[in-house]
Amino acid sequence: MNNTLEQNKKSILKNGFHKSTSVNLLPIFNGYIFSIIDRKYGNHKDDMVYIIRKEGVNEKNGNYNIKTGYKPTENEVFKIEYDYQPTYEAYVNAMLNK
Repeated sequence: MNNTLEQNKKSILKNGFHKSTSVNLLPIFNGYIFSIIDRKYGNHKDDMVYIIRKEGVNEKNGNYNIKTGYKPTENEVFKIEYDYQPTYEAYVNAMLNK
């Protein structure tokens, strides 16, 4: 696994997210490609996925940002195994492999 991704994961789990002006918060990818957006931003092999619950999100004027200091649990962070893998499938596989 990419060392930087693993370092970022450890830092986020320990310290939470830092303040950001723009973080890509995307809906759960279901594995179906319906548009160029799905093709570009859908899950890709070795992506690190962070599940962000509603209490971890600020919404203002249709823009979404992760709250500063929000910490996902260890179970809410997992890696995508192949291109366009459905997020739920990757989540289940990660839980089964723990």
